[in-house]
Amino acid sequence: MIPPSDVRDRAEPGTLGAEHDHQPCASCRELYPHNDLDRQLWCPSCREDLGRRVRWGRHAAALLVTLPFAVWILLEGRSGVLPMWAWLLPLGAAYYLGYRIGREVMRGYVRVKRGGASDPD
Repeated sequence: MIPPSDVRDRAEPGTLGAEHDHQPCASCRELYPHNDLDRQLWCPSCREDLGRRVRWGRHAAALLVTLPFAVWILLEGRSGVLPMWAWLLPLGAAYYLGYRIGREVMRGYVRVKRGGASDPD
């Protein structure tokens, strides 16, 4: 049997109460309409803040991937079959992959650090 207080708090079948239209942002905990939140329940202002925090990290990761490759090319690439300018395409690809990996790693780090990775109650 359902206690009377629980019956009173329930919305009628087929309708949503006002408390179901809004959800808290996973980062700042302010209430927003569900359509304004991203798939990980972050509001637009927190997403912008996340983008600012992630920008430096993705370039740092790209450099960490690209610099050792560039040093190897400078030291060993001269004795190879390819001319030095031909290594620009692989270096660009390495930077791009490092950039993409860095972006995802930094987003995950910032989301976990700010407490937004856990599922909402």
